[in-house]
Amino acid sequence: MTDHRRRTTVLAVALGPILAVTRDRAALAHEYYTRSFTIIHPWSLPTATDRTARVPVYMKFEQIAAPDRLVGAISRVTASVELVGPDGARVDAIDIPVGPTHEFTADGPHLVLVDLATRFRMGRQYPLTLHFERSGTVDTDISIGDD
Repeated sequence: MTDHRRRTTVLAVALGPILAVTRDRAALAHEYYTRSFTIIHPWSLPTATDRTARVPVYMKFEQIAAPDRLVGAISRVTASVELVGPDGARVDAIDIPVGPTHEFTADGPHLVLVDLATRFRMGRQYPLTLHFERSGTVDTDISIGDD
């Protein structure tokens, strides 16, 4: 084994646990907990310009122990947030049914941010507060990038 390869191996062994902890902390930063479920990775795509009129937001719910309903959302980076059903029409609430997972997708229920105040840039995060009927208020961040 060459001296360079030996140093690289020692460095990799020494840094391995540190990198694993850093990676796990980053993953946890996109999980938000209520008593009844976990919200996983709210996300959206980057926008081309400021003042984009309508931007969808997607997320996943896991370990849903009790039913709930998303009844509203707000963000300081948008004029308003709409709740949208699977048919694309605005709805008053979105059901979160009991089960292992439930997703907000492009062809299912999701949120739409209306009249952005700023351009969504790749790799950034922007605040989003969700209001649930039973679980109350949950502060999250929208991650910008590919799901």
